[in-house]
Amino acid sequence: MTTLVRLAGYQGDASVHSRALRELETHLRNVGFATEITPDITKMDRRAADLLSLTEQGGLEICYFSASYLNCCVPEVQWLDLPFLISNRAEAHAFLDGPLCAEILGMLEATSGYRVLGWWDNGFRHLTSATKAIRSPSDCAGRRIRTMGDAPQHERIFAAMGFAPMPLDVRELMPAVKSGTVDAQENPLTNIWNFKIHEYHRWITLTGHFLGSSLLLCNAEFFDRLAEYERAELSRAALTATAKQREYAAAEDALIMTRLGETDNEMITLTEPELAAFRQSVQSIVDEVLAGFPPNLTALLPL
Repeated sequence: MTTLVRLAGYQGDASVHSRALRELETHLRNVGFATEITPDITKMDRRAADLLSLTEQGGLEICYFSASYLNCCVPEVQWLDLPFLISNRAEAHAFLDGPLCAEILGMLEATSGYRVLGWWDNGFRHLTSATKAIRSPSDCAGRRIRTMGDAPQHERIFAAMGFAPMPLDVRELMPAVKSGTVDAQENPLTNIWNFKIHEYHRWITLTGHFLGSSLLLCNAEFFDRLAEYERAELSRAALTATAKQREYAAAEDALIMTRLGETDNEMITLTEPELAAFRQSVQSIVDEVLAGFPPNLTALLPL
């Protein structure tokens, strides 16, 4: 009997995640799995975050999702959400493939119904604004910013910058942007372009405040009951898809920067003193999180 793999995501066909998910699906189909793919679950009147429960409980076999949402399963995920931790992609990928993320992966698999098949590149996250340029924490004061749902550390960090955080699911992001319910939001460049946020938010401030990471998740019971050769093929397919996804993410950033340069958007690159002011605004949260680090893991952070 052919093994069925149901895969799903929460972004449109043009996204780097959807393209990599289709790479994975194609590879699996070519080695004998039956596949069903849902590129964007929000088009089925579901919350993006429903992917997590569906995959953990067996309604799906595979999904990708922002690692930040897994804080509820493994509080140590907050280590990945330290602001201004990493500044370039080579360092980012080495970090995702390094010992600290391996520790987090082990903790997640031990306390959840997931097997982790890969760490995906969700891009460096930047600020966008509908009403005025953001160059300093004083420009953030009292402004409503959409933050990820179910990511409390994000809320604390943006509140420390001066914002009034509004946590919203991905499905709720664009209605809030279009209606002006939020004055600002933060996302990687690929999402700013593909969700068409730039059409409503003229100012884009290249803060790179978070390294966005996504997890390629598999239902643990499904993975464990696969035949040994099927697990090997799935793992091989996931490794290939992960490499492709990271290639897509890097190329997409360069492409979107070019496209945004041809629009009426104002791209703001902060000076070092301006960036230092943002770092200083969140330093107390960074210190608090680091104080909770086990001593043997502190050295694994790229500080």
